[in-house]
Amino acid sequence: SAQDPSGPPRFRLVLSDGKHHIQGMLATQLNELVHVSVHRFNLVKVKDYISNDVQGSKIVIILQLEVVGDGPGGKIGEPVNVYDQRGAAVAQPNAKSNRQSSNPNPAAPMYNRTNVAGQSAPN
Repeated sequence: SAQDPSGPPRFRLVLSDGKHHIQGMLATQLNELVHVSVHRFNLVKVKDYISNDVQGSKIVIILQLEVVGDGPGGKIGEPVNVYDQRGAAVAQPNAKSNRQSSNPNPAAPMYNRTNVAGQSAPN
């Protein structure tokens, strides 16, 4: 967690679909989830987020998420950063916003408000 002396603690996380990863932060209103339900290598469904540039890096701020499973107990695949060294996107966003992927591969990149780290989620 990151601590700002003037505010509540901030929790950093890494989101991955098994192919790509991106840095994220939990919105402070979700801090309680860290103590209750969000644990290392959980499978989560990101329900709402915003993207920000923070100190020259792109991160997502998670505004709403749901834990959908305990996960495999380790990293899925060998994900690479979704942004290259210059901050340019390596992967293109999925144009099928709010639809289940027709790709049976659970590691297919999904960068929309229905992201699930490591698996496709039913809508």
